[in-house]
Amino acid sequence: VVRDRLVGKGARIFKNYRSALDARSYVTKALLSRVDAGKTLVVGDWSSAMLVKLKSNFKDFTIFPLGAVKKALEDAYRPTSDHTRSQLNAATDLRYLKHSLDTYNEIAWNLLNGYFMRVSDVKDAFPTLPLVPWLWPFFMCRFFLTDGSDKSSLLMHLFADFGAAGFPGVFYVFFVKVVVNMARSELVLTLPMPIYVDDMGLIGKIQSEVDAMMRSFQLWAMAVVGIA
Repeated sequence: VVRDRLVGKGARIFKNYRSALDARSYVTKALLSRVDAGKTLVVGDWSSAMLVKLKSNFKDFTIFPLGAVKKALEDAYRPTSDHTRSQLNAATDLRYLKHSLDTYNEIAWNLLNGYFMRVSDVKDAFPTLPLVPWLWPFFMCRFFLTDGSDKSSLLMHLFADFGAAGFPGVFYVFFVKVVVNMARSELVLTLPMPIYVDDMGLIGKIQSEVDAMMRSFQLWAMAVVGIA
């Protein structure tokens, strides 16, 4: 994010979308899980006094709108952060983060030869990425943290979320270019492993070898870089 593109806009506060309110229990649960993991900070109850304090501490800040979308193949919803409407995405320079994915062709080439593929995905992929502190005031939202309450709380993300334009590229550099190549340098990974964002498919001719190598990679990733 280019800092100068966010400066001078003052306080920008958005209301949450109806979809977030309709899926309130799911959004609350997801936000609390971030709080419990230290990814999000509960600033306090939202009030006019809180707004005064924010304006006295931050010349520029954003409270972005929350939405919710249904999870594929699940009877559940995940919260969404609309950083497009808050204009954070417009302030993001993607020149060094753009990349192409050829995962489907990479998988097809191997599987057409009768190989096995073991699939795994990174738990909470983007929230593994910490935000630089000056970005924290632009990653605030408001929502209910208890069922049945009519009083919302102000939250500040300290780690990335799903909705900001730069995170897919940053995660690609961090995970694909750095973490996976670290594992290859240590010979934890020796088989092909096409990756699509945070989903990886380890491919090999012998099923037991594929299973064992994926498990070794999972254990290594947790022990060395704290990624589940």
